[in-house]
Amino acid sequence: MIVSTDRHDSRNRSGIVAVSILRNFALDLGVRIDHDCDILTRLLPALPPD
Repeated sequence: MIVSTDRHDSRNRSGIVAVSILRNFALDLGVRIDHDCDILTRLLPALPPD
């Protein structure tokens, strides 16, 4: 197994984790996410107002 310490790889992993968290949050709210690029456009309207 090759472990990369490249900064780009680290940011990519962070992005994957962030998308996973947002996807799970959307599912908890009952928001259907077909593609990762739809997460914010579908999730933001589902959030309760301040």
